[in-house]
Amino acid sequence: MCQHKNDIAYCISCSDTICIECIRNDKKCEKCYCLYYMNECKNCNKVCHSDSYICDFCDYNCCKMCLRIQLEKSINDFVCPNRECSELLPVTNVVKILGLPWFNGDYKKYKKRTLYDIAMLKKSDKKVECKLCGNMCTISNTIVECKNQEKYTIYDIKTMEIYDPVILVSSEGFGTNVKQVYDKYLDEYNQCLEIKPKLDNCRGREGVEMNLFKIHKAQLKCREIIDILIEVNDLGKNEYKPVQKINKRLETLEKCLKIKCFHIEIKFNFPEIIV
Repeated sequence: MCQHKNDIAYCISCSDTICIECIRNDKKCEKCYCLYYMNECKNCNKVCHSDSYICDFCDYNCCKMCLRIQLEKSINDFVCPNRECSELLPVTNVVKILGLPWFNGDYKKYKKRTLYDIAMLKKSDKKVECKLCGNMCTISNTIVECKNQEKYTIYDIKTMEIYDPVILVSSEGFGTNVKQVYDKYLDEYNQCLEIKPKLDNCRGREGVEMNLFKIHKAQLKCREIIDILIEVNDLGKNEYKPVQKINKRLETLEKCLKIKCFHIEIKFNFPEIIV
């Protein structure tokens, strides 16, 4: 083992740990040979590629490894690791940083368990002293359901992260072309929220977890597409570059979630949705 074992960094491309002293001369990762510009991650305080994730809302930055860990253990869906921000993260941005194999591998494995624990709260007869109200409340693994607060609350007893389901805004004030597609995906998203209680009929934990993750992917799809449609609604005349960027984002979403999306074209100088 390298004598500088306590002075390590993380490679943004291969996630490997690297001795800083050993790569100081050429600034390259010995495993994948990527260029290596090192900063200090705000989250783990280690020298690494701290600019691998930068939040568009709060400018919080952290390394690839910290982003991955935060998203895997979070009981919410793709939110900024900064607790003071907690803005929603686009699926396409996360996949660009962490990769599609991570989404279909480790993320899926951890997320299925969390979704199952939340869904099984209504069946659990286990009680624990609630850290929010002090009374005995229902627990499923590490997920607690507190009904003694002013509003119904679900949280992780280990991290004290509160489950905050995403409620999407209506299409009021949108253009006719965008509104029709927007309303379609908004209805689909709301239907996903109503499907979960019907999973009681599934047999076996694996079957329940798979169904829950399918619903989760459908929710992520609707959430992302609605965010894209908001961008499309704000486009003006002859905005070719933003349209190219939006279409690229839609292509990434298609590959990530294995779905078929619409695309945007400029017709008569204005953007139009082509289904």
